[in-house]
Amino acid sequence: MLPTPSELTADALSDWIAKNPDPDVGGVRILPDLKTVMVYWKGAPPAGLRNLAVTLPMPVTFQASPYSLADLDPIARKVLADNRDVVSSTGPSHDYSGVSVTLWSTAPLNATIARLNKEASVPIIFDKTADPVDLAGTTDTSDSHALDECVEPARCADVPRFFGGGMIRVRGLTPSWSRVCSTGVALYAGTHQYMTTAAHCLPSGTWVSYDNGEVLGSVNQSIGHYKPDPGDIMIIETPNLFRIWNGAWNTDISQPVTKMKRPAEGVYVAVSAGVSGNNAPQRVESVGRYWSTETAESVGPGFFVEPHVTDRIWGYVQKGDSGSPVIRSDSAGNFEVQGFLSKGQNTVATPTNCSPLRHPGFPPTTSPPSYCYGDYWAVYADIAINSYVGVHLKTVSDQGP
Repeated sequence: MLPTPSELTADALSDWIAKNPDPDVGGVRILPDLKTVMVYWKGAPPAGLRNLAVTLPMPVTFQASPYSLADLDPIARKVLADNRDVVSSTGPSHDYSGVSVTLWSTAPLNATIARLNKEASVPIIFDKTADPVDLAGTTDTSDSHALDECVEPARCADVPRFFGGGMIRVRGLTPSWSRVCSTGVALYAGTHQYMTTAAHCLPSGTWVSYDNGEVLGSVNQSIGHYKPDPGDIMIIETPNLFRIWNGAWNTDISQPVTKMKRPAEGVYVAVSAGVSGNNAPQRVESVGRYWSTETAESVGPGFFVEPHVTDRIWGYVQKGDSGSPVIRSDSAGNFEVQGFLSKGQNTVATPTNCSPLRHPGFPPTTSPPSYCYGDYWAVYADIAINSYVGVHLKTVSDQGP
């Protein structure tokens, strides 16, 4: 899906803000009508940004906000850290008027919000009830042999040099099952090459391509390759290329990576998922979010994605998709990496409405482990990758070794 005029406008504004850091910035948002682009700013926006806005393809509205992102971000992190038993996610509200929270379904709504507001120095705004779930999968190893439909190299049966968005498993973790996740993107540092996946997939064992068993390697914890906080990321040293799979579970088509960037609120993104494949773009509903995982008390910042209101019955990610790259296409159809899939939302689609492009070894069910989810959390790509010193994203213009 190529960028719309509204998305091009939001991208240009976001790029200017990224290149001109300012403590008073709130953020950029495309409203749900998909026609209105907002810029939230504490005080007067810079003249350079206003001058840029009048040259863009869609009208831009500047809105004064009582707080900036810099004001709200540390408070959002603290609210989550102090209240993980009742709060499942935090971040700035859409208009930067306070901190938005999602609560676990077991939390008493009114009493919790009242207490949080009493304790906080800014308004605490209830967003929704949400029970984030881990998207690492498991499968019986008897189902892990090559399928006739999977001809290497492909998403389900990748080979060196490995691509992002591939389906991987831990070889022989136990006699009866294997942990399943997805590759993210190719990185390098000097002559070393690395492939990412989610830290909550756990750093044990040897990771291999799902259907053909080609070895990627292991996560070396002793030299810092395992980083659950803040980016929910770990890296496997292995040969790779600057490409991400594009299509169904057994696709042999891929696209090059051009860069990483943070999405503005309201743009549409897609997941190139190991189990579920590439599916319909979904809307970034909120940004600057924090959440917890089984291996980290605080992951983020990142963003929350949900389907368009007319597409709410679908669940486009499921168990086994953890670590997948969340991407957007540029005007040439190449991939810009926005983030990495971390958690699914407790809203569960019916089995018949799970991804039609998913791997046949993972049929959806009405019980674990093969739920599919319409909503998800993803950590910003730069937060995850930049947690490693001296490591670079492989791209068309920086292909590494």
